[in-house]
Amino acid sequence: MVGKGWNTGLFAGWGLTTRNNWYGGIEIEGARSGADWDHSKNKSTSRTFSLDMNDSWGASLRGGRVLANGALLSGQLGMVRSEFDTFYQANDAPQNAADDSDDQNGTRYGVGVDVPAGKHLFWRMGYSITDYDGYDVVYDTTPDGVDRFETREGLFRIGLGWRFGGQDYAPVDPTEGDIGGFYAGGQVGHTLLTSDLDAEHYDSDEGPYRLQASFGNDGASTGVFAGYGWQWDRIYLGLELDVENSGAEWEHVREPTGRQFSAEQKGGQALSARLGYQLDNGTLLYARLGKARSQFNYRYRKGENPDNDINRDVSEIGTRFGLGAEVPLTPNTFVRMDYNRTDYGDIDFATTHGNTDTVSLDNETDQFRLGVGYRF
Repeated sequence: MVGKGWNTGLFAGWGLTTRNNWYGGIEIEGARSGADWDHSKNKSTSRTFSLDMNDSWGASLRGGRVLANGALLSGQLGMVRSEFDTFYQANDAPQNAADDSDDQNGTRYGVGVDVPAGKHLFWRMGYSITDYDGYDVVYDTTPDGVDRFETREGLFRIGLGWRFGGQDYAPVDPTEGDIGGFYAGGQVGHTLLTSDLDAEHYDSDEGPYRLQASFGNDGASTGVFAGYGWQWDRIYLGLELDVENSGAEWEHVREPTGRQFSAEQKGGQALSARLGYQLDNGTLLYARLGKARSQFNYRYRKGENPDNDINRDVSEIGTRFGLGAEVPLTPNTFVRMDYNRTDYGDIDFATTHGNTDTVSLDNETDQFRLGVGYRF
């Protein structure tokens, strides 16, 4: 299962920069999340369950490198404690439903960039993954009335910060204000594939039963990009093509009986327009809008006859939007952090059984990428 939502919070920390520009520090944070997901099916022998994420508190060690233009590239490793509301009900035994609120511990790791915007002010972009401890939910008095939740969180954040006792700000721009022209590079990423499922099921001439749930999972991606940009003073406009593969896939297995289905994103291509603004230290902040074409594989199995199974490869086109930052390393090289969301829309299919299942999947991906590029 997978869910999404907004996250807001505060952070504070202390850090030290050495004479050769290495950085080390510690940071605490508090946040409130609106992420949630739910699963429901209107059948007496099925289950209804959901998860809501609330407040969280954490502490992390941060280490990295201060670049020539003053930007800090850093990694983090720390611990988080978050509150989760869990509901779980067997539809034929609602009196035994679990409705609990518990705190869970997690290990958080991530990357980010802090870019100075003055003597004290800086803006931040970062991405982290948190693996939480698993826990059991008892929802019925029967021996099999227990299920296990193992939660993982991917979190993209942008923010503003204030450095107390900051040094005099003298911006250094390795690019000398010139980032127009042709560029190319490579990138690695973390992709979350989400499929909102809406289905009608028939079982032995009984039904229809409606299933509504969000399924998903994450995976790594790799790719290359190339583009061309035009610059007017500090305003930037460009076109970019990227090609990548993806390891994002999810699978639903209901044993010993029940339907089994899955979705896999294999990779694709995207063409986007980028509109941005170059800061006085050479960093480019940008937004993107474009189209992406991806290959998906869908599998659906109901019953024991493999002739009725669905195994379909489909090419889907979606609308992609996102934002990112490019921080110069030298006059020609840069490091990029980029977040995008792509909405691929619905795909519908029906099984060939006498008691036909109809299924609609609304697919969407959220992706964070870290890349290195060269301007020619």
